[in-house]
Amino acid sequence: MGDVDWTDTAEGLSTVGGLSTVGADRDAARTARTALAGRSVVVAGPLGSGKSHYLKAVGSSLGAVGAPHLVIQGSTALAGIEYGAIKAAGARRLIDDLDDQDEGTPPTIVVVDDAHDLDEAGALLLARLVYLRRITLVAGLTLPRSSAATVGAAGHALLELWLRGEADRLDLHLLDEATALDLLDQFDSEHLLGLVTRRALLFHASGSRALLRELATECVAAKRTGVDPLRRIRELPRWSRVETTLEAEIAQYSPDECLVLAVIEALSGIGYADARRVVAPSALEALLDEGLVHDDGTTERRLYVSPLVARAAARTLSGDALEEALSAAARSALADWHPRRSARESLNIVSRWQSARASPGEVLAPAVDDALARQLVISAARDADRLGRYDLALSFVRLGDVPLSPAATAVLRSRAMVGARDGRSAVDALVALDPSALDPATRKRVLRWALALRNRHALEDPRLREFIDRVSASAPEEDALAAEAAVADAELSALGMDWPAAVERARFALGSPTISTVTRIRASLVLALGSAYTGDWGRAEALFRAIELGTRDTVTGRTNDVTTASWTLCFEALGRMAAGADMTPVADRLPGVIDAAVLEDHRAALCVLSMAAGSMNWNSGAFTDAIADYAATALRCDLLELAIWRPVALYSHAIALHSAHRHDEAMAVFARAEREDRPHPIHEYARNLAESMLLPAEGDLAGAAAAAEQLIATSSQGTPTLESRDRFMLATLTTSDTETAERMLSLLDEADLPLPRALAEDVTARALDDEELAEQSRRHLLGVGPGWREFVAGFTGEGSPVPPLSPVSPASPGGPASRPALRIVESRVGGGPAKTTGAAPGTLSDLTEREVEIAELVAHGLSNRQIAAELFLSVRTVESHVYQARIKLGAASRRELGRLVSGEPA
Repeated sequence: MGDVDWTDTAEGLSTVGGLSTVGADRDAARTARTALAGRSVVVAGPLGSGKSHYLKAVGSSLGAVGAPHLVIQGSTALAGIEYGAIKAAGARRLIDDLDDQDEGTPPTIVVVDDAHDLDEAGALLLARLVYLRRITLVAGLTLPRSSAATVGAAGHALLELWLRGEADRLDLHLLDEATALDLLDQFDSEHLLGLVTRRALLFHASGSRALLRELATECVAAKRTGVDPLRRIRELPRWSRVETTLEAEIAQYSPDECLVLAVIEALSGIGYADARRVVAPSALEALLDEGLVHDDGTTERRLYVSPLVARAAARTLSGDALEEALSAAARSALADWHPRRSARESLNIVSRWQSARASPGEVLAPAVDDALARQLVISAARDADRLGRYDLALSFVRLGDVPLSPAATAVLRSRAMVGARDGRSAVDALVALDPSALDPATRKRVLRWALALRNRHALEDPRLREFIDRVSASAPEEDALAAEAAVADAELSALGMDWPAAVERARFALGSPTISTVTRIRASLVLALGSAYTGDWGRAEALFRAIELGTRDTVTGRTNDVTTASWTLCFEALGRMAAGADMTPVADRLPGVIDAAVLEDHRAALCVLSMAAGSMNWNSGAFTDAIADYAATALRCDLLELAIWRPVALYSHAIALHSAHRHDEAMAVFARAEREDRPHPIHEYARNLAESMLLPAEGDLAGAAAAAEQLIATSSQGTPTLESRDRFMLATLTTSDTETAERMLSLLDEADLPLPRALAEDVTARALDDEELAEQSRRHLLGVGPGWREFVAGFTGEGSPVPPLSPVSPASPGGPASRPALRIVESRVGGGPAKTTGAAPGTLSDLTEREVEIAELVAHGLSNRQIAAELFLSVRTVESHVYQARIKLGAASRRELGRLVSGEPA
């Protein structure tokens, strides 16, 4: 290092650039300053704690100020060669010139990565040079995470420097949540990974920076190619970078610890007390302390392990160690079976019965009675379904030595066929049952599943409808069946966007004295979201809160019902979004429920939670994150039970892209959604909402206005929360008049909520040209989410890069707004004179040839979708032509347009 005095340089090092480091436990510039001041440092931490990157950052900081230093890389390949790593680094002078160095020469700075892999002679040489003040050492040392492992002779030599006061020690820790999320911001700088994916990566990384980096890289690559990142994680090839990184990390664990990891994953969700009976307790405790085995925090203390980590651990086991351990676990479970045992334990037991092709009593002792055998098979088949192993579920149903009832066999077979996306076979399995031969409890379960096929899986098979009628008619006096049917009708009405009917049927179901817990929760969820849409936010909020409390462990407060908690959060996010209510309660609970779903690898819940995250982020104005969340939702809707939501997720994705001013991408996603949707009310509603928001940027105001009118035709049926938004869009796409303003203000009598009020004030202010009211609207908009403020700005042009719209004139068959309506509006808002607009009706000669052709088909009763199919046009194009024809003829509705074209009398 010559005769340079580095003291002044070291003091200013913090201002010099270098490799960045993330984490409160690391400051590379500070370590470099310490070395420049002549003090050695041992940087210690477990494998995966980021030591190598940190040492590179220290070297970068030294290089940034021109401080010379040697870099030595420890290696297991060189550990058997005396001074192997030192010679490989070209630092032979440390050996040759040990006794020839001048007393006044400043010490050389030596940075050693993986110092624990040095040969013993090399490690002792470096330690001796530190004692002699010939070098200043910055050495990275891996501390094994396993309590059974040691640091070796080289590690002991370096740790002795710290113990004897010859070096400082810096401990680098495994990732905490905050640091991991900061790192993900670096690895995923474009925010392509949604909230659910990010939290899943935290779980799978198990505290390792190296593993988190490789997982993030894989997931970003998957997202770019249109693959669900979570699917990529489940299907990683054997020699991927992630798997290779895992092998290096697992190598430090003892065989007992690797066996614990493999067993806990195979019996995922096993309770802590049960686990201690089947694995080495000391190894289990060590892994819990290390964070590789995760405890769900409930009173049962259910245990989980990342499947990636467990898979790598299982590969290290010799012979049949894992199979023997799982067989012992099955026998232990049967000897002390209780209903709190995990479904995966049932799967383990039934898999052994199946593979042995023998009766349960012959395979595992003690003997199993028929009732328990049936319970185990049903639980195992459902778990196989949830894991996507539909072939396995079907094979369990065929186990001849387990006497399942015809109804249980039919339902399990039907569930498996739904998972395999074979809807016809799913119905075949069910409709063969004779409802009159079923006992009341079984009849209720069969009806519940049949109704789920009709609603959630959207199977429109006439045989299924006839079967549902037969089941309901087989015991019309059973109150429980009536409640099941009422809830199913409520869900169907909700999917049909008939929310008043949904609310009515849900209330009827909740009034049943024999309603089951599951059915009560479903009814409450429909009633909660329906109350939000119909304007009763107080009731909605209370219901959401009650349902949410019911999903928590009564002692620990942790989520113990992932399915219900996920749907509750999704519905609550949608309700708060529509009302303009505070989204903080959703934001506070969402990470914890996602974590619970990730532990269970609950694929349906992960999809639903992605939708909830998208709604939350859009409402918060975090459009880039919302884009990632909605895109992930669409990718995860591959389960048949969620297939109906895929077009909705795609339309939501398009809206989020548009909100982020990425319009070309938005239109591409919109086109994909339009290809995949079908004649279903919820798809048509989502498409019309997307068109209302996207088409103005295409210059198609008439098409956007037509879509907004379609929305109003749907949402005006007793849903003031939705109608106020849709009328706002129509008013800004056309021209605000006092009739529209009066209608929007009247909606406040039904839904006086933050967003409807702000939108009503905006429309009324423009109708009355009232700047004071406009300012009041802007103030109220500050109380709703930033997403809605961007939404309003996109239509009005205020504070947005989107230019203000040039409204088209609305159809006004009644001429200018009536004086009574104007007086009512003025009395409600205290405004001045209003602007009135109107247009004289035209004649058929004013229509284009295409408009006449489409109007005549309207007159014959065809829907827009049917017309589009007939004329080989898009639905959007047909809607635009219908709207233009109505404007030109002054037709207030499609029916009136058809009457005017056909010449029928009024």
